[in-house]
Amino acid sequence: WSSDVCSSDLLGERVHATAPGGHRQTTTMLSSIRADGTTACMTIAGATGTEVFQTYVRDVLCPTLRPGDLVVMDNLYAYGAPGGRPMTEDLPQKPINPYGESKLMVEQMLRWYREIHGLGFVAFRYFNAAGASEQFGEHHRIETHLIPNILKVALGQKTHVEVFGTDYPTADGTCIRDYIHIQDLCSAHWLGLQALLRKGGCQAYNLGNGQGFSVQEVIDTAERVTGRKIPVIDAPRRAGDPARLVADARRAREQLGWQPQYADLDTIVAHAWRWEQQGAPS
Repeated sequence: WSSDVCSSDLLGERVHATAPGGHRQTTTMLSSIRADGTTACMTIAGATGTEVFQTYVRDVLCPTLRPGDLVVMDNLYAYGAPGGRPMTEDLPQKPINPYGESKLMVEQMLRWYREIHGLGFVAFRYFNAAGASEQFGEHHRIETHLIPNILKVALGQKTHVEVFGTDYPTADGTCIRDYIHIQDLCSAHWLGLQALLRKGGCQAYNLGNGQGFSVQEVIDTAERVTGRKIPVIDAPRRAGDPARLVADARRAREQLGWQPQYADLDTIVAHAWRWEQQGAPS
């Protein structure tokens, strides 16, 4: 997803949205924030590692923003492998891989910044952002996400998609994950930022559709949506991959009034497919 710096008006405030990058980008953001009177920020937590994120919070946010103005895009992998039940926010965070550990470290740093500097925050925890708007979709220089990789096969840009593990304790043997449409993700961040500007404080919210879909279900859906066969190669499990990870998003629904509009997998895949066909970068 795009990590471009942008600003917009919200409730009469200036809002700054970005993914923290290196020193040059941080310096540019600092000048931009100070120049336009920004009072709130959205950021992708740990986008390039916790050291960069800590510098971003210390040098960019704390000197320029009032207490209570950071919305963080976090990740549910900090929960580890909680078993088959949907994950609530009060579930103990016990990561089982380095990626999940890095997300937990970001939230721990934010809690200390809250304690020491009064910096409030909203942390959104979710798994797989997917789908697309009419103008923006998913593209990475090295693509590792399931849906875009499947669609690249449908477009003839790849010969097959790999399925990492077919012997998990699920109905079809493949991992189950929670997918969230990027537009539903954006609406949650908008609602979270409004709540933060009104009330301050700090809060964590899980985001997801609450049911999850298996890797095989995603492949079957893509074949149905695109009308094309997706060749599959079975590969060994990846270390640290839990069988099922699904979010319980009741807190976001009840406290923020968040209601996903694109929760069904067919719509998520169809929107991503439309964007790919319009000439996504290859």
